[in-house]
Amino acid sequence: MFKSIVAALCVAMFFSGFVVARERGKAVGIEKQFPADLSKAISAPVVTGDETAGKIDPLLRYVVRNFRDSGAALQKQAAARKFAEIARVEQNVSGEYTVAVFVKTYNTDAAIASIEAAGGAVSTVAGDILTATLPVAAVENLAKDGAIHSMQISAKSKALIDVSRVEINADDVHNGVGLPQPYNGAGVVVGVLDSGIDWKHDDFDWNDGTTRIQYLWDMSGTSNPPSGYNYGREYTKAQIDAGQCLEIDGNGGGGHGTHVAGTAAGSGRAQAGYIGMAPQSDIIFVKGIRDHNSNGGFADSDVVDGVAYTFSKAIAMGKAAAVNLSLGGHFGAHDGTSLYEQALDNLTGPSKIIVAAAGNEGSDFIHGGYATQQGSSYNDALETIWIADGSSAVTLADMWYNTGNISVGIAAYDQNAQLLGWTNPVAPGQSIQNVPFTVSGTTYGLISIDATTLNDPQNNARRVLVLIDSNNGALPINTVFWSLYTFSSSGSPSFDMWVVTGGYFTIDSGTWIRPGDNDKSVGMPGTANQIITVGSYVTKNQWIDVNGQTQQQQNPGPGGPVVPTIGQLSYFSSHGPTRDGRLKPQITAPGEAILAPLSSDLTIGTGVQPHNILLGGKHQKQQGTSMASPHITGVVALMLQKNHRLTPQTVLNILTSTARVDSWTGTTPNYNWGYGRVNALAAVQGVISGIEPIDPQVPASYELEQNFPNPFNPSTNIRFAVSQAGPVKLLVYNVLGQLVATLVDEPLAAGKYQVDFDASQLGSGVYFYRIEAGSFREVKKMLLAR
Repeated sequence: MFKSIVAALCVAMFFSGFVVARERGKAVGIEKQFPADLSKAISAPVVTGDETAGKIDPLLRYVVRNFRDSGAALQKQAAARKFAEIARVEQNVSGEYTVAVFVKTYNTDAAIASIEAAGGAVSTVAGDILTATLPVAAVENLAKDGAIHSMQISAKSKALIDVSRVEINADDVHNGVGLPQPYNGAGVVVGVLDSGIDWKHDDFDWNDGTTRIQYLWDMSGTSNPPSGYNYGREYTKAQIDAGQCLEIDGNGGGGHGTHVAGTAAGSGRAQAGYIGMAPQSDIIFVKGIRDHNSNGGFADSDVVDGVAYTFSKAIAMGKAAAVNLSLGGHFGAHDGTSLYEQALDNLTGPSKIIVAAAGNEGSDFIHGGYATQQGSSYNDALETIWIADGSSAVTLADMWYNTGNISVGIAAYDQNAQLLGWTNPVAPGQSIQNVPFTVSGTTYGLISIDATTLNDPQNNARRVLVLIDSNNGALPINTVFWSLYTFSSSGSPSFDMWVVTGGYFTIDSGTWIRPGDNDKSVGMPGTANQIITVGSYVTKNQWIDVNGQTQQQQNPGPGGPVVPTIGQLSYFSSHGPTRDGRLKPQITAPGEAILAPLSSDLTIGTGVQPHNILLGGKHQKQQGTSMASPHITGVVALMLQKNHRLTPQTVLNILTSTARVDSWTGTTPNYNWGYGRVNALAAVQGVISGIEPIDPQVPASYELEQNFPNPFNPSTNIRFAVSQAGPVKLLVYNVLGQLVATLVDEPLAAGKYQVDFDASQLGSGVYFYRIEAGSFREVKKMLLAR
C-alpha cells in the first residue's frame, strides 16, 4: 500500500490591489512505502496545557513563551522581528517588550485597573471588549485576573470609477432620478481606515478649495494623539487647510488608501467624470499603518481603535457614518466570535455602519478541511500538502473543530518527492514548541504545534495552531514540501483550517491525501455578524494610461494571462460561507480595473507603475475587493443621507433585497455573489425617509415650524431648525398626553431639518408635536383627518 500525492503550486497573491502571480501547475510525484520508515520519526517533547490555556489564544501563548525562553537581548530582538509580520510586538521607550491584544472582561473597570497596574494601557472600550497594549511579561498573570474573561493577540491584516458609478446606478442617485431629491452624501460622514490619504488631492476638497476631511488620525505620527489614545497624531480640518498636515500615503501601500477614499467619496474636482459614490460627504480618515511610508499591515486592535474614533467624531458632529475597511486576515475561527469581530460588532448600531472587503483569496488555496479517519500514528494519518512560499519568516495554519479528538503533526518531503521525516503527533491538550525539524544534519525549520485549546472561551470549539519558523530566514523552510497530517482517536470528526501567512495548500488529492481549497476564504473582519461584506465583479478591462497608451487588464489563466470579461465575478473575489455556515459575501460591487485618485506621495516606478496611471495623471488603476467595498460604503452614505437612523441590519436588508441578478450571478443568494450586484438607485429608493438635513447654514435661533399639510392623511412633514449642535428630540403626543411617536432622538449638527410623520396606524384627531433642543422647548398642534 502506498501514499501518493501530486503537488501543484497555485494561484495568486494580492496586496494593496496589485497582482503577483504564483507559479502554477508544477507537479511532483510523491510515493511512500507503507508503513513509513520509523527511523525518520523526529521526536519532539510534548507539553500539556497550563491553567491559562482556556484564557489565552495559542499565538499569544507562543509569543509569551518565546520571549520567556529568550534570555539575551539579541534573542528578544530576533523574536520581536519574527512576530512583527503577524502581530504588533514592539519594544517601548523603557526597553520593555509589549504586545497588542484584545481583552474580554467580566468587570471592565476592574480589568482596566489591573491592566494599568501591570504597566499596560487601554485604548478602546467596545462593550465588554478592550483593545490594550500589555507588557509581554505580564500577560500570563493578567490572564489569571478574576476581572478578565479571556485575551486574544491582535493579529495583522493586509490591504486587500467612471464606468462603475454608472453601472451601479449611482449617477441616477446623484441626479435624483426617481427620487424626491438628489442624494450625494451631504450631511453624512464617510470614514476610511487605510494605508494613508493624499489629503492634497483635489477630489477631497470642496469647490472653494478647503478640505472635506474633518479629522485625520495618522497612527504613524507622533506628539499629538487624539483624546483617549496614547499614539499617533490627530489633524483637524483647520490644520489640514493650513497645510500643517505631515501625513502621507506612501510607497509601501501603493496609494491604496487614497484610491479607496476616492472611490467612496471623491468629488470629481480633479478630473471630470471620475466621481466617487458620495461626493458631498464629510470625510474622516484614519491612517491605520504605523509606518510613515505606509509599509506593513494593520494591527487588528488599531482597526478597532480607528473605527471607534471615527464613530465618536461623527456622533459629536451630529452625523451618521459609514466606515470602510478594505483589509482582512485569516487568524481566527471565521465564525464571527473572535474578540476582533465582536469588538467591531459592538461599535455598530443606528447611524453607525461598517462595510468590509470580502478578501482577495478567491483563487488561493488557503483553506483545508475534511473528515478525519481513526488511527494512532502517522501511518494512519491523512495529509494535506503545505507550501511555505518564502514570503514570510514564518508560515502558520489555524485549525478549528467542534467535536472529537484530532491529533496533528507535521511531515516533510524533499524536492525529489522523498519522505524526509515527521514529528510525533500532538493530541488535544498537548503542545510542542520550536522543535528543530532536522534530517541528516540539516534543520529545515522549527516546528510548533499548540493543541491546548480544548474549549475556546468564545465559541466552545477546539483549536490547533501549527507554526513553521525559519528563524528569521536562517532556515530553508521553502525548500521542502511540508505536510500537515491528522488522525482521530475515534470516529471521523471534521475540521477547518486556514494558512494565515507565508504559504498555501496544494490541490493534491489521493487515497491518503486531501486537497486544499478556496472555500470559506472570506477574511476577517468580513466574517463578523454586523459587518456588510463585499465581493467583486468586473465592469472595466481597459484604460488609457498617462502616456496615451491603451492598457488591458491581465489576469492569471490556465494557459497564461487572460483579459477578464465584463460582468463576470472577479477571479480573486473570496468565497463563503463562514465556518458557522452564514452567507458571506452578502453583496458584490465593481472591484476590477477601478480608476480612482492617485496619491501624489508615490514614486513612479516604485510606488506605482506608469501603465497604471490614468491619462491626466490624477488617477490610477487598482483592483481587489478593496476597491469593491468602498462602492458599497458610498452607497450606504447615500442611504444614510435619506435616513440617518438606519441600522446595519436594515441597510443590509435593503441592499440585498434590491440587488440585481443575471446570468453571471445565477440563482442567488450564493457563496460567490451573495444576493447579487448592488443597485444604488433601488437601494436609496428602498430607504424609508427619516430625518433629512435641508439647509447646512447655521440658523440664528431654534425654530419649530407648522407641519404641512395640515390637516393631513396619513402623513405630514415637519421642519425645524437647530442653532447649536447637540441632542434633539421631536416627540408626538395624543390629547391624553400619551407618547405615540418618537421622530427624532439623536445628536444633530446645527442646521435646518425635516422629518416625515406617518400616522397610518393612528386614529383621527388632534395630536401635538414637541421639540427639545438645548434649553429650547416648543409644542405645536396638528390634525389627522381620515
